[in-house]
Amino acid sequence: MDRTNKKAAGPGFFDFSMGLRGNIPEFFLSLHREYGDVVRCPIPFFPPLYILNHPDHIRHVLSLKASNYPREDFISRRFQAVFGNGSVSATGDAWARQRKIINPAFQRKFLERSFHVLDKLSRGLVESWKIKAEKREPVEVVSEMRNLTMDMLWEVLFNFSPKNLRHEIYRPVELGVSYIGTPIPLFISRWMPTPTNWQFYFENRKLERILKDRIAERRKSVGSTDDLLDFLLRYKDPKSGFPLSEQAMLEELKTLAPAGYLTTGASLAWLFYLLGRHPEHIGKLNEECRSVKDTAFSYAHFDSLPYTLGCIYETLRLYPTGWSLWRSASEEDTIDDFRIEKGATMVCSPYTAHRHPDFWSAPETFNPSRDFSSNMGHTYFPFGLGPRRCVGENLAMVELMMIVPMIFRHFRFSVLPGPEVQMDHRVILSPVPSLNIQLETI
Repeated sequence: MDRTNKKAAGPGFFDFSMGLRGNIPEFFLSLHREYGDVVRCPIPFFPPLYILNHPDHIRHVLSLKASNYPREDFISRRFQAVFGNGSVSATGDAWARQRKIINPAFQRKFLERSFHVLDKLSRGLVESWKIKAEKREPVEVVSEMRNLTMDMLWEVLFNFSPKNLRHEIYRPVELGVSYIGTPIPLFISRWMPTPTNWQFYFENRKLERILKDRIAERRKSVGSTDDLLDFLLRYKDPKSGFPLSEQAMLEELKTLAPAGYLTTGASLAWLFYLLGRHPEHIGKLNEECRSVKDTAFSYAHFDSLPYTLGCIYETLRLYPTGWSLWRSASEEDTIDDFRIEKGATMVCSPYTAHRHPDFWSAPETFNPSRDFSSNMGHTYFPFGLGPRRCVGENLAMVELMMIVPMIFRHFRFSVLPGPEVQMDHRVILSPVPSLNIQLETI
């Protein structure tokens, strides 16, 4: 029989559904080890779900044949239902139009205007941590990194400090992530009148009111500030000349805000987790960060801090916050000679691909000295691939390369006893429940 008529191997539906009740990234990794690079998972009454683990297959779906694999899978539809039709969740022409609008605001040259804001907030964190170090107070890094990156994102996007509104901003995002990340068999529509859905509805209304108030306030001074909100307020459609509607602006901001701070904050927390497990790297990181003059940040830091950059890259390899990228096959296709049915759900997993033994030596080992230059964009893609590659990649890397050297120029740390860190894999890969450290100034 022609191999193209064969089905890829995979678990039965019962085993697959039971695996979704546990640690899903590790479950996917076990499926890769057992069944290979293309894993077929049956779903009753629907086309199957495929888990792709080989970089070439993932590139095929996300880049080479991206038009055949739009974001019309059930996870993407949930995201759209929760956060609206912004550029992160929109599809088709709507996505192309919105991506074209916001792309310039995330280019390296535009972001340079925000360096002073990021520098100010990083230094503020260091000063508060010096006080805690002096008093021997523990620091809970998961929440600290989330708050720092939330403050950074809101000041960069809106020129506004959210410190007094953090709960109102974070709560609807947390409820939304819980809804999106519910395993397939436990899916309950957001529109059903459950207590959680009612809670999300009212919390989401609070967040929308905060954003609407910012939009209304900034309309009074359009052109006075170089940030994303001002950019959106000044935008005019090149054909019609009309500005963005308030609803379009609101949905864009609602999708960018959680994606922007949850991902970077989680990456920083994972870095502390990995260094805590491998403290032999902390001294070298301290030494390199202290060897560079404490001057204003520039893109030259990427070249002058190679070990720091390696620590960040290795963290993003082992714990890519966008650990699974979902698509739907709009037409029948073939991957590695296996038939892909029309309507099949495709899961491209950086988490498993970054551990593929054919491309990474000792893949589970934290090794900041790896040579990433030959892997970029092929076997290494923590920000995705293809036309839907993360628009905020430049901002995220600037934040990471500003925060990490600032911290490790001043501190070493040790992890305090506490509950074992687990993976929260609902949409964004985050460490939970907490990670407490003891700081020591140097």
